[in-house]
Amino acid sequence: MRAPKSLWFATLLFCSATTTLAAAQRVPLAALDSLRALGLDSVPGVATVFFRPADRARAIRLQQELERGLAFFRQTLSLQSRLRLAVLQPTDWARMTALPYGFPNNIGPPANLILAPVSRTCPERCLDESRADLLLLFHEGGHLLTFELVGPETDPAYHARLDSIPEWYWEFAATAFLTSYLRAERPTDAAVIERYFQILTSVARPRFVHLDAWFQTMMSHTTADGQPYLRSEPGRQNFGWYQGVVGLLGMHVPAAAEPALFRHIRLVGRRSHTPTTREIVQELDAVASGFIVRADSLGVAWR
Repeated sequence: MRAPKSLWFATLLFCSATTTLAAAQRVPLAALDSLRALGLDSVPGVATVFFRPADRARAIRLQQELERGLAFFRQTLSLQSRLRLAVLQPTDWARMTALPYGFPNNIGPPANLILAPVSRTCPERCLDESRADLLLLFHEGGHLLTFELVGPETDPAYHARLDSIPEWYWEFAATAFLTSYLRAERPTDAAVIERYFQILTSVARPRFVHLDAWFQTMMSHTTADGQPYLRSEPGRQNFGWYQGVVGLLGMHVPAAAEPALFRHIRLVGRRSHTPTTREIVQELDAVASGFIVRADSLGVAWR
């Protein structure tokens, strides 16, 4: 299926620089043919992993964790996804995509590919590497699993509806996959990542706070000297705040409500009209009692 536009360009800021959506649209993103052209070693599997020989140990660790997660979602959601994971040196990263090195990004079908850096620098208040890896694998992987969950559809109107659904909802959906896996398999790590999301939301109230307007406004805004707003310190804080809010909203849904949540994700695009943020939030409050109170407590505008 063709991915919703928001999923094609979704990136999760861990602790580093980012780029604009417009820049991402101007350059080719990673593709499977580009990956093969690098001549990397690979180990096949439900999650095939590509790597340089020196990075084999890290690549295998990530592959094993991702395959455990895919097995979990085969059991809980009957998803049969087979993903690809590329562990890239900086030079290889530059050949795969013009997006900046230092944060992971996911690329939709047909590549079904997650890009992971070999290593990363981590300033104060960042997650340790093992938890950052979990966030990488199962948030970015969650975007790819969402493709399968919403299902293939040949009707162009169906894809138009998916493209019109507020972008924050797809970020929320990806966090639902992350939360479901960690809560069941790694509860201690889930608690640490939830605290990390709380840290991201602890900055001063940012400039753009409405869920409907945030993504497009944030990606198109520039500073007074014409530089991308996201490269400024307020922009980085704003982006982190947004990811923290969406993460905490995703983690608000209790385990008992996960089946209803995944049904919501599966069916959200199959309506006669595109749901608004207000409608979605009200529906999620019915799925997980207190969702609206939680959103209000985080200072996010959704009405």
